[in-house]
Amino acid sequence: MPIMGQDICKLTLTLFYKNEEYMTIHRILSLLSVSVIICCNANNEVLTKLRYIEGYIQENPERAYSELSGMDIEADTDKEEYALYSLLMSMALDKNYIDVTSDSLINNAVEYYSAHGDRLHRFYTYYYLGRIYSNAGSYKESLEAYLKAESYVNKTIPVDYCARLHYNKSNVYRAHFADEKALEEALKARQAASTLENPAFFVSYSLNVAKQLFVNGRKDEAGSTLKDLKEWMKQNGIEPNLPFYRVSLRQSIDNDVSADSLAAIYNLYTLACEESGVAIEPELTTDYFIKSGYIGEAEKAFKAIPKPEDYDYHSAIAYYSTLSALCEATGRWDEYRAAQQEYQNAVEALSLNALNDDIHFLEERSANIEEQARSRKDKLVLLAVLLAVLATGSGAAAALFHKNRKNTLQLEEIRKEYDLITKVFKQTGSDTPESIRNVLDKRINALRPFITNVKFPAPKGRKVLESMNKDRREMLSSIGMLYAMTNPGFTSVLAGKGLSPEEIGLCSLYACGYSSKEMTDILYRVDIYHLNGSIRSKIGEDLGTLNLNTWLKDLYSRTS
Repeated sequence: MPIMGQDICKLTLTLFYKNEEYMTIHRILSLLSVSVIICCNANNEVLTKLRYIEGYIQENPERAYSELSGMDIEADTDKEEYALYSLLMSMALDKNYIDVTSDSLINNAVEYYSAHGDRLHRFYTYYYLGRIYSNAGSYKESLEAYLKAESYVNKTIPVDYCARLHYNKSNVYRAHFADEKALEEALKARQAASTLENPAFFVSYSLNVAKQLFVNGRKDEAGSTLKDLKEWMKQNGIEPNLPFYRVSLRQSIDNDVSADSLAAIYNLYTLACEESGVAIEPELTTDYFIKSGYIGEAEKAFKAIPKPEDYDYHSAIAYYSTLSALCEATGRWDEYRAAQQEYQNAVEALSLNALNDDIHFLEERSANIEEQARSRKDKLVLLAVLLAVLATGSGAAAALFHKNRKNTLQLEEIRKEYDLITKVFKQTGSDTPESIRNVLDKRINALRPFITNVKFPAPKGRKVLESMNKDRREMLSSIGMLYAMTNPGFTSVLAGKGLSPEEIGLCSLYACGYSSKEMTDILYRVDIYHLNGSIRSKIGEDLGTLNLNTWLKDLYSRTS
């Protein structure tokens, strides 16, 4: 068991009190230094062990679960250690087919990795949070976690986990009758699996596509998918497995196939169950016997199906669907009507849950929120660039203006800029970078004398105005250069039409969401007017019936 920090402190104090008369201050400091080193080494040892387990957990989850279960890690230890331990234990439980329905453990990882750690650990955290919510039947929360995990996907995320993510999203959508969404995610999962060396992924996710096509009423495509998969498995020397025969049997029961073909598939299914050591599913067996006309056998098989618990609507739908078919086959019409009513109640209850969760539109809503956050971030960055350029000469400009007396127009422009920047500064919070707040504060202080002073000396010329105009033109060019580095597709189209760096900078601000009115609060109205006219003439017929802002936003979305 590792030595903890509190144990070291107790040891130090014990030695001190026992040897107080001989203990000098130097010895105390030396002992405390050693204590800190030992404590740090102990902490590093735990973290090193966790990272070692992380290195083999994918290939050997049983061993990882055993090792993690034997570790004594308290919640009040180092936050990074406990977060990694919580993540790895959640991962090990899932990989060992131990369904967890409580988020108490994984939330330690969520709390830490939401603000720390790399992209991969954040992805894993939200993926396994989604798995836990799926186990609990909390599908809305599950999808929210999966969407958060998906926001971290890039080339560093393992492809097999991308396939798993889409597969699990497909299951969530299917559970909420969002069948087109479910098929879309199932196809994405199969596509990702097709690039992996492990054929089991491709087989499993292809079967999921076939199952979803069947649910969507596209029975011919579902059959073709199974046929193509069987041929692919043959070419790769892979024998059809239990999941393959299960899906084949289900589709054969619901399709018009000959009795001999249905019996052959059922025999293959039962043989696969026997070889795999898996019990034959009573629901599937009952449906097969009803379809085949063996009503007595169907009655016996149905008795093995447990009656669904309250609020388990998915099980209720399957249960009462099978009971309805059995009652219809035996002519028990009163029981048939009662079973149909229970079936309808379960469907309506599940539909109401789906409606309340609004899960059909959750992905679009999540994407919109993320896009709004990106847009807000882009605006802050561009505003920082704008203000940094303007603030460069603010001190000198302030001194010159203070010595000169002129022009109501200049005062109006300054007051507009002061009001705008003050408003922006008040809206900034803890999530705003300190560098941006510093630039805003510096600009406000530079402009404040012109707002508080009533008397202004007369100007000696127009050099100050020219200097301010030059600053603004340079600011637009700077923004144009910034976008050329971050969005080359967008700026290259504009440059190809002959736009100047200043014009490209203005177009970038429009594409980012700024309006002409907002821009006139910072740039002179006459500059905006001339630049807009020049931009429109260079873009020409490409604008069509669109206004300039709409055309630029569309171009930005297509080229980013």
